[in-house]
Amino acid sequence: RFDKGFNDIRYSRIEELRKSLAPMKAERLKLQAEANRLQFETILDSRNSNTESQIPSSELSNIQSRLSNIDSRISLPQAELDRLTRQFWVTKEQVRANKYDLSASRYRQVEADAVYHEKPSVTLERLARLEGVMLDEINELKKLVNGE
Repeated sequence: RFDKGFNDIRYSRIEELRKSLAPMKAERLKLQAEANRLQFETILDSRNSNTESQIPSSELSNIQSRLSNIDSRISLPQAELDRLTRQFWVTKEQVRANKYDLSASRYRQVEADAVYHEKPSVTLERLARLEGVMLDEINELKKLVNGE
């Protein structure tokens, strides 16, 4: 705990891992966005069974395989980073200030990965497209019921 050389090596390794993981995690978020878009488009295309699909199924499976590949590349460095950041020291004053609560969550800084969420504007646009599809289906049903 008081060995400066050990701490320097540890902190430099933590920074090295964070720097190597950052581009992979950014790529993972982009792939998740693309997979989400392709899944939505595939579902809409499946509604139009009389027309040829505009999105090849191989494109979605390619994105999913790239996503699983990047997840496997992230797992080992992330496990090492988690292990290194799990180790921490606190001062007596910090423990006293927290009323002698020795819960690790009080002292350890936990870094959460960025989670993919679609932009609200994209979600609204997709909802509008789905609503259009539903209205088309309702109109077709009305025509069938009225015998047109």
